[in-house]
Amino acid sequence: MCLICGFIGCGLENKYESHNVKHYEQTQHIYSIEIETKFVYDHSKQSYVHRLLQNSEDGKLLEIKTSEKEIQTKIEAIIADFNTVMTSQVCYMLAFFFITN
Repeated sequence: MCLICGFIGCGLENKYESHNVKHYEQTQHIYSIEIETKFVYDHSKQSYVHRLLQNSEDGKLLEIKTSEKEIQTKIEAIIADFNTVMTSQVCYMLAFFFITN
C-alpha cells in the first residue's frame, strides 16, 4: 500500500509486473508498506527502509509491540478506507457512463 496516497496494489514478488512498482513509476510516490509484515519499501533505492526501525545507539532493529486488538483495528480502518474509495469510484464511473451515453 502506498504511504503517500493509499493506493493498494500487489506486492513486490515480481518487480517488473507489480502494481506497486508501476504506481511508483507513474507517481514517483517513493514509500509503500507491506500490510502483513509492516515493512516499508523505498522504491527509489529498491530496498526496505529498516533504518526507520533501528535503535540509534546500537543499530539493532526495534521490535514493534502491537496487540491483536490494535492490528485488527488497523485492518478494519484500511478496509473501511478501501470501501470508501471503491464506492466513490463506482459512483464516479456510473455518473460518467450515464452522462456520456
